[in-house]
Amino acid sequence: MAVVPWDEQGYQTLFHFSPQNATILPKVENTYKLPEIVLIDLPDPPSQFLSGDSLHLRILSTTDLHMHLLPYDYYSDKPAPDIGLARTATLIGTLQQQADNCILLDNGDLVQGTPASDHFATTRAPGAHPAIAALNHLGYDAAGLGNHEFNYGLAALGSMLDAAQFPVVCANVAPSAHLPGVKPWVILPRQMQTQGGETVTLRLGIIGFVPPQVAVWEQFSGPDRPQTLDIVQAARRHIPAMKQAGANVVIALCHSGIDPADPWLGMENAAVPLAALDGIDVVIAGHTHQVFPGPEIGATPAIDPVKGTLHGKPAVMPGFFGSHLGVIDLTLEATPDGSWAVIHGSSRAVPVTIGTAADVGLTTLAAPCHARTLGLIREPLGTLDHGMHSYFAHARPDPCVDYVNSAQMAYFEPLLAKAGLGDLPVLAAAAPFRSGGRSGPDNYINIPAGSVTFRNACELHPFPNDALALQTTGRVVRDWLERAACVFNRIRPGDTDQPLLNAAEAGYNFDSMGGLAYDIRLDQPARFTPDGKRARAVAENGDRIGTITYTGGARAAAAAARVASTVAALPAAAQA
Repeated sequence: MAVVPWDEQGYQTLFHFSPQNATILPKVENTYKLPEIVLIDLPDPPSQFLSGDSLHLRILSTTDLHMHLLPYDYYSDKPAPDIGLARTATLIGTLQQQADNCILLDNGDLVQGTPASDHFATTRAPGAHPAIAALNHLGYDAAGLGNHEFNYGLAALGSMLDAAQFPVVCANVAPSAHLPGVKPWVILPRQMQTQGGETVTLRLGIIGFVPPQVAVWEQFSGPDRPQTLDIVQAARRHIPAMKQAGANVVIALCHSGIDPADPWLGMENAAVPLAALDGIDVVIAGHTHQVFPGPEIGATPAIDPVKGTLHGKPAVMPGFFGSHLGVIDLTLEATPDGSWAVIHGSSRAVPVTIGTAADVGLTTLAAPCHARTLGLIREPLGTLDHGMHSYFAHARPDPCVDYVNSAQMAYFEPLLAKAGLGDLPVLAAAAPFRSGGRSGPDNYINIPAGSVTFRNACELHPFPNDALALQTTGRVVRDWLERAACVFNRIRPGDTDQPLLNAAEAGYNFDSMGGLAYDIRLDQPARFTPDGKRARAVAENGDRIGTITYTGGARAAAAAARVASTVAALPAAAQA
């Protein structure tokens, strides 16, 4: 555990710890029952776009499945009627049967997201990864990568993808010897039927993108670290080659959100500027766990949340955990040069409901994984004297976050002391991962006093992040807390009905710093923007973070500190 040099981020990595493998308990049978299917009725393309020479293509898509193969919430240990690929699969089958020409795509964040996925990755269990096997079973035509595919390192990801019976694409991550099967894009020649019954070959170009921040989020992977490019820059580099290779339609698997802001280099949620590029015909977005088209994303000149278009091009974001199925219907017309042109498109995100039955074949395929996961999450760990919940995680000190911070400090303090580094304050940073927000009213922690299981530990910290001890300064700690305080809106004294939380910020950006006492002054403007950049025109205002007191003793806020944290808990301000 040697000390490594300072880097440009203003802190020094002291220790790097990876979680140990979990233990699997015996198989536990599930007993929940599944309701019947509800039929889906989608409108046909307008008649003026249909002719004997035209062609109708349906594009079905999933995104951010996060290993939710069955309609079950493993963090609550109960059935979840509105999620799960097994139920989405029923929608897939129905909508495939309704279309003469159809392809099926996944947009990433597939292999990570439940205790089962972490166990599979850390133990390198034999056989195909359960999520990859599920996509094989359903006959997916292609898939893109998401940022969470990289959580376990490139070598582990390469092993998972070895079993894929479909191409995997990602254009803005540099090629790696660990990922020989991942290409920037592919051309899929598919036999299609025109409206007049003629069989033609349509060449479908599929290109993939991930947030370029993956290179920062996975920076502690050493040589196993991904190298990334800006999404729009990568697209400009590859689209001409796709066209030259004969792509009739270019579909972007964009594991990136729909951000109305002006584009900037390295933009995390870049689906809008990507759609603006010539050569892109369709955008399948993801990453932010939203639904588009729909009311979650506001209208701008470039974004039409009713028609489901970005810069006039069909786009979809089908939720998360299998909550929705993306459906894009295109009408294409032959061009004089022998190619095809999109003349009409429509987009929908079809929800899974309580009336959507689970696909029997996929349910059977996923049953062993489900049983192992139930055994794992029900493993007893100890007892809790007092209950804890996260219902007010953004309104008061959160006992769940405090518990995680206490555990981090308890782990690192003896290591630092043993290494002769125990002379400075030891702090800890953690954020509330389950505090409502986009994931809905069930996305909270509520652990009663009494027996505690592995499931409860996963609730407190659902991601298997590497734990780090970082040496930094009080100035960086203050900026860290200022960045965290951006989850709040500015509250103006005397005004009424002011929303506390900034809807543009995710709850997991609200880091709390264990070992410190401090005030957050909400009458002051945020000092950082949602993308982590310093806000302009706030120099004349005071800081949001007031006086900082080290609760372990009387030390100045500007003193150096050692901070225990996890990779994902590092806020953008500390990363910049």
